Amino acid sequence: MNGPLHRHVVEMDFTRIQTQLDYRLNEPWGLTLRLPYDFKERSASVQYIDDPAGQEQDMQDFLDLHHTDANLEGFSDASFLGSWHAHDCLTERDLFSFSFGTSIPLG
Repeated sequence: MNGPLHRHVVEMDFTRIQTQLDYRLNEPWGLTLRLPYDFKERSASVQYIDDPAGQEQDMQDFLDLHHTDANLEGFSDASFLGSWHAHDCLTERDLFSFSFGTSIPLG
């Protein structure tokens, strides 16, 4: 069995900025809305291990259809959470938090 004749290389740089709004209801309850904004730089290439022949020569064309180089930016899925907090549970100044909620598909 022969090994691969090429490597499919995909790289991504990813940055996220997230805004979070917290609203405290009656203690110990609260609400949280998280709204992330993402920046993604994606690149893809084919690295040949041996000299390409036949279909191997077409790999970059196939790759360009499937994984194009791109700069993507926009809102990602937001989340809305309800939370319950307990202070000083085990030691002084500690905090225990339990959250439950849903994501809101935006991205």
